[in-house]
Amino acid sequence: MTTGVIVAAPSSGSGKTTLTLGLLRALWNTGIAVRAHPHAARHPSARVGALGGMSVEPRHVANARVIEALLFITSEPLDERTLAGASNLSEPDVEEALQLVGQRHAEGV
Repeated sequence: MTTGVIVAAPSSGSGKTTLTLGLLRALWNTGIAVRAHPHAARHPSARVGALGGMSVEPRHVANARVIEALLFITSEPLDERTLAGASNLSEPDVEEALQLVGQRHAEGV
């Protein structure tokens, strides 16, 4: 039987991603193999959101947030393959998320 943890909260901005990434990092540091699965982004009740003023589908927003958080908490550069493995996303999804993160952090935005 596969075991797992679901992190949930009643609203956006409550720290679910930060908590999840902290748990993943702590478990990873102890040698436990971990993977995140952004299932909630695919849930039919997910709302359409925006990232940096650009309207995108909820899945893309969630993917970009996960990739951005992984890049923020790591002490070393990560390639797309490593990001895909750590986030449980496909490499094309990681590429798309990186483009959104790049657009969000572009000068003048």
